[in-house]
Amino acid sequence: MGLPGGRGWARGLTRRLRHRSARHHQLPVQQPSRLAKIKQQGRLTAAVQDDFPFSFLDAHQQRVGFDVDLMREFARRWLGDADAVTLVPVTTDRRIPTLLEGNVDLIAAALTNTPARQQQIAFSHTYLQDGQRLTGTRTR
Repeated sequence: MGLPGGRGWARGLTRRLRHRSARHHQLPVQQPSRLAKIKQQGRLTAAVQDDFPFSFLDAHQQRVGFDVDLMREFARRWLGDADAVTLVPVTTDRRIPTLLEGNVDLIAAALTNTPARQQQIAFSHTYLQDGQRLTGTRTR
């Protein structure tokens, strides 16, 4: 069983779509990806929080932690230089606005993926999953 309309079906559909597109409007020019922009500027800028063990200042006032190491690895892989990263400390309520305002390229701070947030920003795959529990004393 073949495609609907015989062998030329796909070719004809492609021609019709191309004709309609050209006749009605031009296709929008695709914007460069965020990664392409990072590579072009030669620097990664990431929002981080003061949140041990993810991002905090050590005894020498240098920012260190899991998220910091992750951003340095991205800079090394994308730009060939682990030091080609600027870390922008943000508060919890400023994470998403800082990204949306274009002040950073990405957020490297604990941020739960929710349907409401998906309407605002794109999430990566989950790279860390943790859990919280409440504890208390036993009553007898």
